Amino acid sequence: RISLRDDGGFGLAINMGPQINSTEDELFPTAIGDSLLLFSVDRYTGFGGLDIYASRLFDENALHPVHLSYPFNSQADDFYLNLREGSVEGLLSSNRTGENNDEIYYFEAFPLRILLEGEVRDESTNKLLAATEIAVIAGDYEEINLLADSLAFYRLTVPLVKKITVTAEKSGYFPERRLLTVADTTQLIRQDFSLALLTFPAAISGFVRDRESQLPMSDEKVTINGPGGFSLETFTNSLGEYRFDSLKPNNIYTVRVSKEGYFNESRVCRIPEARKPLLLNKQNGVDMDFELTAIQEKKEVVINNIYYDFDKASLRESSKIELNKLVAMLRETPQVIVQINAHTDTRGSHNYNDKLSKERAASVVNYMILHGINPARLVSRGFGKTNPIIPNAKTEAEHQANRRTTFTVTGTNFQPVISETPVVEKTDKLVYRVQLMASSSYYPPESYFAVLKTVIPGIRFSVNQSGSLYRYEAGDSYRLAEAESLKSQIVAAGFTDCFIVPYYAGERISMEQAKTWER
Repeated sequence: RISLRDDGGFGLAINMGPQINSTEDELFPTAIGDSLLLFSVDRYTGFGGLDIYASRLFDENALHPVHLSYPFNSQADDFYLNLREGSVEGLLSSNRTGENNDEIYYFEAFPLRILLEGEVRDESTNKLLAATEIAVIAGDYEEINLLADSLAFYRLTVPLVKKITVTAEKSGYFPERRLLTVADTTQLIRQDFSLALLTFPAAISGFVRDRESQLPMSDEKVTINGPGGFSLETFTNSLGEYRFDSLKPNNIYTVRVSKEGYFNESRVCRIPEARKPLLLNKQNGVDMDFELTAIQEKKEVVINNIYYDFDKASLRESSKIELNKLVAMLRETPQVIVQINAHTDTRGSHNYNDKLSKERAASVVNYMILHGINPARLVSRGFGKTNPIIPNAKTEAEHQANRRTTFTVTGTNFQPVISETPVVEKTDKLVYRVQLMASSSYYPPESYFAVLKTVIPGIRFSVNQSGSLYRYEAGDSYRLAEAESLKSQIVAAGFTDCFIVPYYAGERISMEQAKTWER
């Protein structure tokens, strides 16, 4: 390794160290971009003669070299492999035929590869599903299709890239997709599949628009995640529309949209049991549309449809739909700090309106804190009647326009402070949980409610069986206020019909008893 000096000259050559070099001769070094080193050496781990090895580079350090498999290496001399920039096409030199000394060979495949293998079974019967179609997309490099063998097993080599998508499809079954994140030191990935019989498939669709201009946002990435590691992505079309098909009924999915310079957003969608194909979209009563808000510091953004009771700071239930969207925006964009602003109409005294607006702004902030947003990211401010949109408002509609709640981005570099306070082991016998649902069917809670783990870190699940009924619960709170906070976060994540249940010494009790004992 040779460094470049500030004056444009070269520094001293630095030995790459024992991680790369050995007692043998390391020859023909080639760098692919700034992250991959290729070289040739005759080692006992090779096939014979000079063999090509590859090593990942990180901050001037190299990982342990990997021996490239056949056909990049042979029993003869193989050396000087090079890739065309931005493609998988490349050249290498070899004397493997033994006829004309060293010759140049062309290839079209990424040379650094890993093993991917797994098996496919029926989700209900655990029966092996032979001849399942396996489709693999390895970054921008390769798309590979194959069939699982007679034992429902598949194995192939794939390029060592950061993201690999694997899909298993079989006639009569719902397809399953997995987005795999690959570490640079990975050599083998095991990905098994359990396929569910095809009943009535569901689809989720929606539109992505710019909040300010209301114009459709085309070619934007939309991802969906579901139980068991299900993951898929698509892109919006020219109308800003996206769609996910072949989704399983009676499952919970999270749809996310992210764009540089905008608030990220997410929606949780619970697909019910169905006796016909379902399409879940805004037209059918499930709002899966997104209006992305640009992150612009110091610019006031109106939060639509925020209403308060007359002469009060308490929020109406109808306001919480829009506030839950703001909660999701802040949860998905954790580096942003915002100020919540409340404005009144121009009627009444300054003192009265100043006090009311401050209380209303604080009410919104408290709502978001209750739903899991870090208080350090939130500031409330009441402006009273000092900044009306319509200064000489006369009609009720004009007064309503002046009565508004907005937010302003005040920072984009929030870093949470990690508390060093030790966790004290609780000994109380009174425990509150949040019941998510009850069903006559059993579902593994860690996978079925996986969406909650992405929005509420550390959430714990439990299942209580009573006869043929399963009750699915979350959390172990020792104070009712803690349980109410958890419930609010769960409601914001899409589980609007959840409720709190208290236990004493493992037995379910009434809420009245719990409140008495807590006092």
